[in-house]
Amino acid sequence: MPGERVLRALPAAVILLAAQTVALAASGGLLDRDRAALATRAVGALDDATAVALAADGAIVAAAFPDPGHANRALLRIGSPDRGDPDVLEMPGEVRALLFGDAGDTLYAVVRREGKRQATDSYLAAIEPDTLKARRVVTLPPSAAALAWWRERDAIVVACDDELRTFLLPDMRSGPLVRLLGPNLALEPRSLPNRMLVGKSDAIVDVDLTDPQGRDEIAIRGRVGTPAPVVDIALASDGRYADVLTADRKIARLLLEAPEQAPVTRVAPHAEVPPPRPT
Repeated sequence: MPGERVLRALPAAVILLAAQTVALAASGGLLDRDRAALATRAVGALDDATAVALAADGAIVAAAFPDPGHANRALLRIGSPDRGDPDVLEMPGEVRALLFGDAGDTLYAVVRREGKRQATDSYLAAIEPDTLKARRVVTLPPSAAALAWWRERDAIVVACDDELRTFLLPDMRSGPLVRLLGPNLALEPRSLPNRMLVGKSDAIVDVDLTDPQGRDEIAIRGRVGTPAPVVDIALASDGRYADVLTADRKIARLLLEAPEQAPVTRVAPHAEVPPPRPT
């Protein structure tokens, strides 16, 4: 199973949520407690991280941070919980999302560079964790914000404004272009075939990536409103629930339908994330 990722920047430290969920509020992501502990052990404190990813087996962790000495550069730390200091790779711009390949031998990153005299440049990079070699794979829209795996097609999904772009492994050919209007800010694959949860500016929606495109966009299988943009989604191991983290540092637990039942239904109140405990 491909690695996990967390994404998006929010100010604060690691915060505990619910029974087994940890919000890495600095990166706007959600991880279970064990994986959050692995991440901290491998690459250090995550307070300023803009993106974090773990390999499927937890043996490799990657986290991106702004470079304090350079306004338009990121520092990518790649390490293991069982070894010494992490390796560090300098990358131009901001790393907005990270995702490990299935075997952990490739790390994918959404990189965005703000140009002073040229248009914003956004692209998908592929990085070899062992050698720190990085290469530009494909140019993306400036709005690219999230990464996820489409298991049934062995493809990477990139969330962008108005669309979900897909790239087929191993040669990264362009796959189906899924129209989904408005900002698309977070992604989480469902346990159901070809289904994807997408975080929007005011909702979480459930789509089947193989559904035919409508006149303007793909059909939405389920939707539940949220009072703020959804910046990350974490699916429970049984696939029945999803925790969502919104940009205003609040969380909600959603009950996802069984295949034969009604669409996504919110079952828990939107609860504010508590401030981090003093250290």
